[in-house]
Amino acid sequence: MQNMDDEMIVSLYWAKDKSTITETSSKYGELWYHFACVHTIIYIFHMYNYLLSIFYIFTFLFYICTYL
Repeated sequence: MQNMDDEMIVSLYWAKDKSTITETSSKYGELWYHFACVHTIIYIFHMYNYLLSIFYIFTFLFYICTYL
């Protein structure tokens, strides 16, 4: 299995060849793995900030309802 250039891989996709996934994985597999890891870290950070802001909103509403 040789490393194909991008044009050959795209032509395999258009031809719906079964070796397309194997060729894409051999060329970009590690790159996409690292991209998925970074994407997961960013998603976790985003969800943390989202949940933290919801916590602040509910804390503020609880404070208003309790002390006013």
